[in-house]
Amino acid sequence: METPLDDGRPLHAHAIMACVEGNTARLRELLRVLQPSDIGELLECNSWPDETTLLKVACGQGHLDVAKCLIGCGADPDDAGDDPEDGVEADSSRKAPIHLAAQCGHADLVRWLVCEGGAEARKCDRNGCNAYHLGCVQGHNDVVHFLVEEADLDVNEPDGAGGTGLGWAVKQGHAELAQWLREQGAVDTLP
Repeated sequence: METPLDDGRPLHAHAIMACVEGNTARLRELLRVLQPSDIGELLECNSWPDETTLLKVACGQGHLDVAKCLIGCGADPDDAGDDPEDGVEADSSRKAPIHLAAQCGHADLVRWLVCEGGAEARKCDRNGCNAYHLGCVQGHNDVVHFLVEEADLDVNEPDGAGGTGLGWAVKQGHAELAQWLREQGAVDTLP
């Protein structure tokens, strides 16, 4: 019987492919062969392409079941690659998994991360943008509606440069989202 690592590729290559493909069964199979300390190391490893983690890959791809599996095994839902204890800035964007899910429009995943996965909806990236700002820039109505209506993010909270979600929605041409934000009392501000 073939073990998960019989093809000569390193474990992290198998794990990253499972996350990219949304293959939760394969990921669980890989995790079963590891010692608990090795699982922690794999979850924290950010040597993947773009210096990201397995959880960030899963969230960017919108794979909810993979994200649940990884967080269930101890992945940090707020890891943005900015741990001052490490002394190394691994992820220059400082985007947390929720940021990637929001900017890619994965509303169900954003909802789960906030409501059940332990993610902080207000966490900001290097540019002072939280998931709300990123959802507005990309025009992801469902993401923005959830973050405003259920996660109670302020529609007028400025990003690090002073721009608001409405300002970004208008600039990017997301008319329907911009109208909804105005109805919520948002102001149009860009730096």
